[in-house]
Amino acid sequence: MRRKLTIGIVAGAVAAGLGVARWFTASGSTQSTAMTSSQADLLALARFNDYQNGVSAIDATVPISGQDFRLDGRVDWQGHLGYATLAAAQQGGGTELLQWTPSGIAVHGSWTGPLPAKPPADGWTVRA
Repeated sequence: MRRKLTIGIVAGAVAAGLGVARWFTASGSTQSTAMTSSQADLLALARFNDYQNGVSAIDATVPISGQDFRLDGRVDWQGHLGYATLAAAQQGGGTELLQWTPSGIAVHGSWTGPLPAKPPADGWTVRA
């Protein structure tokens, strides 16, 4: 369950980082629809700009099963690496540090500090 939750949160954060969520919330609809040419152009431009900028910040609240999770992190688009702190909105939920690449997800559990400038080199549990 914890693995599915972590993967779902990371997937939600990446979608938010790409700006995809803006189109669905703006319309107020939760039903999937095909992207228009204009939306596809905006998405391509956002991806191009993110890649050119190198590193982008992620700041999102991801609702899963009636509980909100706060994600605060960075994505290195050129290095294909993302990392973020993940905390339950409710007090006492704890904070974890997540790191993801195209090949998998790793968790640095019981994280007590703020988001580091770079992810730590050790202490990760891989959740491929």
